[in-house]
Amino acid sequence: MRGHTVAKREVMVRSEIRGRITKSSVKKGSRVKRGDELARIDVADRKAHLAEAKALVRQREVEFEAAKVLRKKGYRAETQLSAAVAKLDSARAGVKQMEVALSRTVIRAPFDAVVDSREVELGAYVKAGSGIARLVDEKFFLVVAQVAETEIGRLKVNGNGSASLVTGQRVEGRIHYISTIADEA
Repeated sequence: MRGHTVAKREVMVRSEIRGRITKSSVKKGSRVKRGDELARIDVADRKAHLAEAKALVRQREVEFEAAKVLRKKGYRAETQLSAAVAKLDSARAGVKQMEVALSRTVIRAPFDAVVDSREVELGAYVKAGSGIARLVDEKFFLVVAQVAETEIGRLKVNGNGSASLVTGQRVEGRIHYISTIADEA
């Protein structure tokens, strides 16, 4: 059989938010650890929006406390107290959304890998879904081979397998997958 090797795990890390790249921390071919910074997106007005959201929480807390006191004294209906609670919960959710958006300005490696490609440069504008870097886990590779129909019956998933690489190295492993259909190519 003839075949080739492919990385078992490979991913294109993408931006979750839009903005301008203010820092590109990796180069093609460099190694990264899980959590290492790959790039940074301009914080822009996200910090101001977070401060605004926190101020709204403080306002809603005061309104809620006042509604509680007035409800206790019988000057407010239960529905008005419930509305104050809902507004406070909504304001807290707004803070959480802003904190998440701010955290997404730093793009990090999801696992230990080699940077196969860097898709952005300093100053580039990205939108949500834009590719930042392609990462390849170099710990595990798969050997993918085309098997003649006359030989396929001899193979079993989890059966032993071996391959000789172009470097002359011989590798041993297990059969991970057998397709149910032939590759017409």
